[in-house]
Amino acid sequence: MTSARGQAAKFAPYLAPPALALGSLLAAAGISMAPPAAGPLAAVFPPWWDGREAMVAAASAGDIVRFGLLPCIVIVAPDGAGAAERLRRAGAWAVLDPRVLGACGHP
Repeated sequence: MTSARGQAAKFAPYLAPPALALGSLLAAAGISMAPPAAGPLAAVFPPWWDGREAMVAAASAGDIVRFGLLPCIVIVAPDGAGAAERLRRAGAWAVLDPRVLGACGHP
């Protein structure tokens, strides 16, 4: 009878390529969605936050442009340097470039 450790070692060579591919995909997505140096930002707040709560938090970084597809995504026109960090401190899970997110792009 083969142990669980033996079974895992048997499949390890087959798991490495998909794991590397997934890691590369996530890294590329993270780089392409990074917040821009200038222009609007898309702040993604927890999904259980309502629009008002997300809007109040996002206002700490600049003017509210509009909401994204969900009320927990707020497009912000930053009012200066450090806006992305202020959004994160206000509760944003992620601060992204809204132009990369097709549905959240600015008008």
